[in-house]
Amino acid sequence: MAVVPFSLRTPVAEERGFGYLAMAWVATTVALVLAASFVVTGTAAGNEVVTNETIDLSEVLAPASTPADQYPSVMYGGMMWSLVEGRVVPRADDPFSRPIVVAEMLASNTTNHQLRVRESDVSIVLPDGSRHPATRFEQTAATSRFSVEAGEIQTVTVVFKLQSYVDPNPANLTVEFSEPNRIPASMPLIGGEPGVIGSAEFFIDDAVTVIPDSVNAPSNLVIEPTAASVHVELGAFRAPTGQRVAAVDLDIRRVSSSAASTYLDVEFWEMTADGQKLEPTRVARTGSTAGSDSVQIVFLVDESVNEMVLKVGANTDNATVYDISSTP
Repeated sequence: MAVVPFSLRTPVAEERGFGYLAMAWVATTVALVLAASFVVTGTAAGNEVVTNETIDLSEVLAPASTPADQYPSVMYGGMMWSLVEGRVVPRADDPFSRPIVVAEMLASNTTNHQLRVRESDVSIVLPDGSRHPATRFEQTAATSRFSVEAGEIQTVTVVFKLQSYVDPNPANLTVEFSEPNRIPASMPLIGGEPGVIGSAEFFIDDAVTVIPDSVNAPSNLVIEPTAASVHVELGAFRAPTGQRVAAVDLDIRRVSSSAASTYLDVEFWEMTADGQKLEPTRVARTGSTAGSDSVQIVFLVDESVNEMVLKVGANTDNATVYDISSTP
């Protein structure tokens, strides 16, 4: 993976370029304030999960072709962030001047819906741990936020005016993507590889369960688990701090072709983790063929979890359980 180019630029040229944008920035801000009265703002990427939602994911877009092989990249909330170049503009002679950090980035939407980013979602982190949110975005329609449509890539210049009067060593700076109470993602401003928290495959018995289909009596439901995993990120959802997203995938076969199905109700499923009983955060049909559905059940669990028990048909008299473990 390529190393990010770095340049230490003189403050005069860079500051002059920013000064020319000031009037346009003010005009744009006024227009946005007026427009805000008529526009309903959605949730920023990675910060949305709807409890007890049943959705059909059978036509989810394939992930966008991202530049992750060319530039250091990290995923946050379904957005692949690739760092093309990082640079620092040192303080000017003005005693009130502060150093400026500029990150040239590509934001690639890998989901099937629009993702939105705010200034507060992107920060520079100094070695002392202090976070300095973005001051503005450039190459975007607005300076305080921007959106990327499904499968598209946005070129964006992120400008940070640090709350410090000391020029930082760029090699010690980190770009962080985060929202309140969500696990952050980060990468060095120059060189190095981003810190990535991956997914973990868990083991689940693939034995077939047969239980009565209450919607289609006296027919049965044939339920077969196919995978179990624990993630920091699942689609556009980023796990909350201290938690992980546990997903169980199953194939469910039935005689009826009726759209009604008890197994898309959250009450049909129950997870026990560390002695705590959990309801699904989401029940999703991820694919469907004649007489068969692919279903994914999603739970929020503690980050240290290594054993879980899934109860199938939890709201019936024919419930069965599956042990899920991080070790065989």
